[in-house]
Amino acid sequence: MKIVYLVPGLMPPEEAERRVGLMRQWAAPGTQVDISVVTEGPASIESTYEELMAVPATARLAMEAEAAGYDAAIIGCAGDPGIDAIRELTTHMLVVGPGATSLHAACMLGHRFGVLETDDGMLQSCSEMAFKAGVLPKLASVASIDVPVLEMMAGKDIESHKRKIVEVCRGMMQKDRVDVIVMGCMSMAFMDIAEQIEAEIGIPV
Repeated sequence: MKIVYLVPGLMPPEEAERRVGLMRQWAAPGTQVDISVVTEGPASIESTYEELMAVPATARLAMEAEAAGYDAAIIGCAGDPGIDAIRELTTHMLVVGPGATSLHAACMLGHRFGVLETDDGMLQSCSEMAFKAGVLPKLASVASIDVPVLEMMAGKDIESHKRKIVEVCRGMMQKDRVDVIVMGCMSMAFMDIAEQIEAEIGIPV
């Protein structure tokens, strides 16, 4: 099995190497995991406009990956930018997005899930994704931690970000009876603190 993680926004090589290293740790034995980063597009994806900007270069990466013999591609953004268009262009390679996939996983882990976004600008698009994925009835809450993507990607102040995430999660649990948390940003997810958050709040993340 050969899987490629397609990064739809610009990313420093050292961060790309760190992320593919984590994915190789998480992958099942015998699975080849590689990463491919666009050479043009937004520095981060924090709006619908930036999602659309990212699609053409990401689509080209996907077609190159299929031609190179990859079995599957993951669109490396929780907004799943361009996934429907990319699926039209690829005929043999499975293409999945972490956004909709995570929402479906959350539905299997609990009854009422909440999504953490980086800022308020992405709250509505999260509800739209849940509707499109057919899981809107189980979406109990969407909240922002108000931390820019590039700040999280820089890898600084992780403890501060973790405290803010825990605080927002507990608020969703208390106010909206959330019993599963979805990280709605891949830079947030790649801080690799989900298990620590789980241990603190007592529900799946």
